[in-house]
Amino acid sequence: MISRNISFILIIIIPIGILFLLRSALKHKKLVVMCFTILVFAIMLLNSAFPIDNQIKSFKNPEDAVTYFDGKETKILSKQMGQDSCMFNTFKQRKYSFAFVKKDTNSWRYCTASSFKIIAKEVVDGINIVLYYVKGTDDYYLSVSHFGDKEIILVDSRLSKFEVYMDENISMYVGHINGMDKDYKLTINGKDINLGEG
Repeated sequence: MISRNISFILIIIIPIGILFLLRSALKHKKLVVMCFTILVFAIMLLNSAFPIDNQIKSFKNPEDAVTYFDGKETKILSKQMGQDSCMFNTFKQRKYSFAFVKKDTNSWRYCTASSFKIIAKEVVDGINIVLYYVKGTDDYYLSVSHFGDKEIILVDSRLSKFEVYMDENISMYVGHINGMDKDYKLTINGKDINLGEG
C-alpha cells in the first residue's frame, strides 16, 4: 500500500519537516504546537477532499478501486456499468452506501464526493428515489429503495434494466441511465415521477 504511505508522509512527515526547518524562527513552544496542529489538520482536510491516493493510484478493474478505498471488509452487493463509470451498491458495518468509479484511459479511479452529484431526490409513498450523475460523463444512476421486502413495479421512459437487492430490512433497485433529458420519467407502481433535467 505505497499510496497509503504517501498519505502518511503528507500528513505527518512534511509538517514535522517544515517545523524542524522553522524551529529557529519559532521561539515559543505553544506557537510551534499550534502551527503544527493547524498544518496537520489542513493537510488532512485537503487529503480527504482530494485524496493523494486517487491522484497517484489507478486500478485495473473498478472492484479493486472500491476495495482499496472502502476497505476489504466492504461487501459489494451489486455493480451497475455505465459508458465511462460504474456504481457499486455496498454494505459495510451495517450500513448500505454507493461508491462510484470512473474510467481513466486504460484504468479506473475512485470517485470522491466532488466527482459526482445528486441530481434529484424524492420520497414517494415511503419509497426513496435518488438520481446520481458522475461528472464528466453521460452516466446517471438511479437508486430506488424502501424498507421491507415488498416488491414494487418499476419502469422508466428509457426501458432501463434495474437490478434488485432485497433482505429482511430493505429493498433496493439500482440501474444505469445513459444520458438525461427533461422528458425522462420514472413510474413506480403506476405513479409517474418526472426526474428529467431541463
